[in-house]
Amino acid sequence: MRFRAELHCYHCGYVAARVEGEQGQPMTQARLISPAVGPGPRLRPGRPPRCGRCGGPLYLDEVEIIRYAPTVIVPLPPGRRRGRPPKALVSS
Repeated sequence: MRFRAELHCYHCGYVAARVEGEQGQPMTQARLISPAVGPGPRLRPGRPPRCGRCGGPLYLDEVEIIRYAPTVIVPLPPGRRRGRPPKALVSS
């Protein structure tokens, strides 16, 4: 199963990035997605990520499990059309 979470700053509350990955895999293999506007997280090898705005520590918040439902296509029976049935003919 896949998961998605946000990296929030303890000091300023800024959302520094979004993390996506597989459950059961190490966090080093997760994908880090920086925000479209504003600074991303400060990354240094061997150190935890820091906030790009104020340099504060980050924590994972709003963790959600992503479940994909199987797609099922149900064919219509032959000869039947979708929608409203035609009006009955009225003789005058």
